[in-house]
Amino acid sequence: MDLTGVAQEVIDMTRDLRTNGFYGSEWQLNFLVIGDDGAGDYYFMDVQQVNPTILFADHELTTNKKCLALEQKYKSLPEFWQFLERVNAAQERWEKKRWWKFLTRPFKVR
Repeated sequence: MDLTGVAQEVIDMTRDLRTNGFYGSEWQLNFLVIGDDGAGDYYFMDVQQVNPTILFADHELTTNKKCLALEQKYKSLPEFWQFLERVNAAQERWEKKRWWKFLTRPFKVR
């Protein structure tokens, strides 16, 4: 997942989707991209909402339905922030794991 804190990246991603659309669907002007998952899907907010939720645009569902497939992922920015903290903690645990632990499976002693 690539969530950006750089304003120019947010502007560029949003501008690109507004210009080119999202897998054949029009990208609404009130959608602001905040990042992607690295597989062609985007996290974004509807900036016309008073309390914006975090939405997710799924490219596989969009191309199948020929319309923008949206899914509400998080009801608030604090909820989304908690999700990011869990992802970061999991990443840190993974990075501390010794390389050889990825090659072996734990076995049970009978």
